[in-house]
Order: sequence, then structure tokens, then C-alpha cells
Amino acid sequence: MHDHYLKFDDAAEAAAELQAAGITISHAPGWDVNHVGTVWSEPVLDEAGEVVTPAAPLPGYHVNIRLRSGSLATALQAFEVTPSSPSRRFAS
Repeated sequence: MHDHYLKFDDAAEAAAELQAAGITISHAPGWDVNHVGTVWSEPVLDEAGEVVTPAAPLPGYHVNIRLRSGSLATALQAFEVTPSSPSRRFAS
């Protein structure tokens, strides 16, 4: 089982690229797809816990894919990103 984190310009591009790769539904025997959408930066807080810099939307439309077998379609590999600590994960 392998999780892949993808970033597209927008939801329309994500839908088109996933469909072109043969992933047309969110759940099938070989995969699960989680449309995350916009991700946000962490807010910056001061010592008292007050917000110094609020959270802000980051560019892109994000999609997580869990493959139960096989590998990520070649056409989707260009959209793969590697978050240092993904905070939205698939349930086991």
C-alpha cells in the first residue's frame, strides 16, 4: 500500500488528470482518492499564544491517493509532492 500526495493548479486540472489516468471515482478495489483541496500554512504565534501571522491558503489544489497495488500512473508523477509532515491521512 502506498500513499501519494499530488498538487494541481486547481480542481478542474485535478479532475482532468485523474480521469486521464483512469481514476474516475474516489474509491475502487485498487485505490482511494481524497480531495483535500486548499491547504493552509500554520499561523505564527508569539510567546503568549497570540497570532502574529494568521494562517494563509497555499497555492494549488491537493489530492491524496492511496494505491493498494501497482504504482502511480506516469502521467500523475509530475504532480507528486512530498510534504514533510502530512496532516491529513487515510484511516487504516
